[in-house]
This record gives sequence, structure tokens and C-alpha cells, in this order.
Amino acid sequence: MSRGAGRVERAIQAALEAAAEDTVLSVADLCVRVYGIEPSMVGKRHRVAVLRAFGQGQQGCAWSPSSVPKNVMISSSRHA
Repeated sequence: MSRGAGRVERAIQAALEAAAEDTVLSVADLCVRVYGIEPSMVGKRHRVAVLRAFGQGQQGCAWSPSSVPKNVMISSSRHA
């Protein structure tokens, strides 16, 4: 049973709400915002955790993967 949105899910929600129009956010960009680390420190464990939390966004969050604003794109690479 879920207890609501976790820390990573809440941080993703805040990043999506703060995103400017026509923004492309890579998974690495979300990792930097979620964990407060340098881009060079982003590892597979960070990317996997963010992608997992992003996929579970519909459970207990005000957003879901399908409700990401049309002007914000989530990319798996930095060079979208």
C-alpha cells in the first residue's frame, strides 16, 4: 500500500511545475534537480530511480507521465 508520493516523485513534480515553456528535460537534468548533484556525478542508480518514480507518478501525485505539459519534453539523452 502506497503512502503517497515519495521524495523523488515530489522533486520531479516540482521540476515539471518550474519548467519554462518549450523545455526539454533530460533524465540527467531531472537527476541533478532531484538529488542536488553535479551532472558529472549522475549515475545509473540515479537515472533508474528517477525513471521508476516518473513511471509511478500517477499514484499519489498531481501529475502522471501522460499529464506532463505539452510544452515540456522528457528525453533520455542530453542532446534531444
